[in-house]
Amino acid sequence: MSSTSSAIAAPSAANNHDLLTPREAAKELRVDEATLRIWRSTGRYCLPYIKIGHHVFYRREVIEQVKLHGLKKRGKVRMEGAV
Repeated sequence: MSSTSSAIAAPSAANNHDLLTPREAAKELRVDEATLRIWRSTGRYCLPYIKIGHHVFYRREVIEQVKLHGLKKRGKVRMEGAV
């Protein structure tokens, strides 16, 4: 058995060009990094992200689509039988 740790290292933007850090995504979207944090927390917009451990990443293709088409607000879910 090896004594090395089996922990998975979070990918960095330097070695994985398909994932962006929140700072990089915010820069691309021209919003503050704190704004992305609020959107993640509230779920206000449909902006998928990936969590690896405590690290958050955004897929480059998703950010590019948002730049082209804008963000979509999450709709309210209507329950069956609700009036």
